[in-house]
Amino acid sequence: WQTKALSSSDSVARINGAIAVARQAEQSAQPAILAALDAVDIKGLNKDTLLDLVRAYELVLVRLGPPTAAVKQQLAKKFMPLFPAGMTTNGSPSTQPSNARWIWSNEQAQSSVGEELTFQKIPFGEYTANASISDDYYDQRNSIYNRSAALERKIEIQTVRQANPKDSVYAEININMSTHDFGKLKQGQIVEYTFDIKNTGNKGLSIKKVIAACGCSTISFTQEIIKPGETGFVNVSLDTSDLSGKQVKSITIIADAFPTTKRLVLTAEVFE
Repeated sequence: WQTKALSSSDSVARINGAIAVARQAEQSAQPAILAALDAVDIKGLNKDTLLDLVRAYELVLVRLGPPTAAVKQQLAKKFMPLFPAGMTTNGSPSTQPSNARWIWSNEQAQSSVGEELTFQKIPFGEYTANASISDDYYDQRNSIYNRSAALERKIEIQTVRQANPKDSVYAEININMSTHDFGKLKQGQIVEYTFDIKNTGNKGLSIKKVIAACGCSTISFTQEIIKPGETGFVNVSLDTSDLSGKQVKSITIIADAFPTTKRLVLTAEVFE
């Protein structure tokens, strides 16, 4: 199956096949996977597929060992014109690799020393995954050779912040647990839970509004400005009168802070 995955004539299939092989293969398979990725014509790729290709290379090098000097030069030559790493002293784009970290914007990839890439945990697994996808390696049809499975393998970057030394005063939302499971509930029960919202920044935090995706939720939250180091709250009441079965309810906080939005999730299983 590895040979089949790496030899597809379709670029998207080959990239996803390389990702699948990299997760299962031994280090000795690295040259074959890199050769398969090198054969992908990047000129015909759209932005999303190009980012998938970059991620595939990253996965191969992280899981199967660091690149040789020759591979580093080859990859730099291939990708630096597409993702400039910096500027020269005369203001023109530099084609030389830098030690900057890559940061993704909506339109292009940029990097410069001092920028910061922030990853936020989001609900995962059975709560958000496509129900038709299998996590059984031996069920390769539904866990590897499946378009939905390929989409689930994407990384979701929710927030990107560029650090600016001249403007380092900001409020920051910190929530220890952004999900809560009520467990099994009898239909008609009304339950509630309070999320603690801590300001770990150095500026006052103001919660503008909190939006519930379901009319079954009633929300209250701290109206006053939350000072640095202090903690506010978002209280959610869930009415299960019209609910049945597995429930996943989202609540979105919008605040004058970093990040500007924060998602909370409540789960429960309601039975009659």
